Amino acid sequence: MTKMEEMNFRKIKCSQGHWSGVYPVGENIPGSCPVCGQPYDRRRNRPVMCLADGTIPGENADSGEKDTPSVEEKPARVINRQENESAESVESITTNRRRTGEIPQRNTPPVAGTRRRRIENIQEQPVVQSNEPTGHFYVRTGDEKIEIAPQGESIGRIGSFAKMCMLNPLISRNHAMLIPDSRRGTVTIADENSLNGTSVDDGQGRRKLNRDESAVLHPGDRFWLADELFMIEGDK
Repeated sequence: MTKMEEMNFRKIKCSQGHWSGVYPVGENIPGSCPVCGQPYDRRRNRPVMCLADGTIPGENADSGEKDTPSVEEKPARVINRQENESAESVESITTNRRRTGEIPQRNTPPVAGTRRRRIENIQEQPVVQSNEPTGHFYVRTGDEKIEIAPQGESIGRIGSFAKMCMLNPLISRNHAMLIPDSRRGTVTIADENSLNGTSVDDGQGRRKLNRDESAVLHPGDRFWLADELFMIEGDK
């Protein structure tokens, strides 16, 4: 029987360079070094096959160490390999640019329409601040907020406000008309012959509108379509 056929034993080295004892194949090796108590890092330093006396075939006769990189040397070699791969990637990109003629010229002035020029134009524009009303009015209910068209529009289960009204079957398809007045900063509301009526609170308490009656609402005033509550909001 040759020495290679007798390699039925294993041992492992810790991060400090201490070898463990020799254990037969199939027997678990302890999890830490018996000399320094450091745990074995089996991700980088796995057990190696050896003879019963701990000899590893292929070791250097002079030093008694195996011709494999130690735990401390592996990270440096990994870093060098990554640096080489990065250099090869850059060289490949440069070669492709030379073949296709896409090598950028240095000191090239920016052309009109580039991102740098757009940023400069934005920074050069003066900031204008105004406290004048913008004439935008909104209807709010809960977390939903929808703008009223400047020319006026109907609110109900169809149209622009369908999202906030369609879940309430008591609201008509065209329930009420909203007409904003940006000059006065108000919104006029009138019922559109709805089945369950329209109510408003313009500062005098809740009251129901007659079919031929309208009311003027300011930002902050409330109105009801049937039993659903809404509020008027405006920009400043």
